[in-house]
Amino acid sequence: NVVGIVITTNYKDALCFPSNDRRCHVSWSDAQVADLDVDYFDRYWSWLNSGGDAHVAAFLRDYDISGFNPKAPPT
Repeated sequence: NVVGIVITTNYKDALCFPSNDRRCHVSWSDAQVADLDVDYFDRYWSWLNSGGDAHVAAFLRDYDISGFNPKAPPT
């Protein structure tokens, strides 16, 4: 059984996870839409569709995670 769920919210306190719960990853950014160029997403999509996706796949394939211990306590 594998489930991948993405939850997005604009509120930092919308969800409550215990500090030792390793099942979830929470990220926050203070970036605003106005911080991006108007054509950012058009350029990004164009890059992905013209071979950028292969670069992402190669990066993930070659990234060394041999030192990762999924049973280690959270830091």
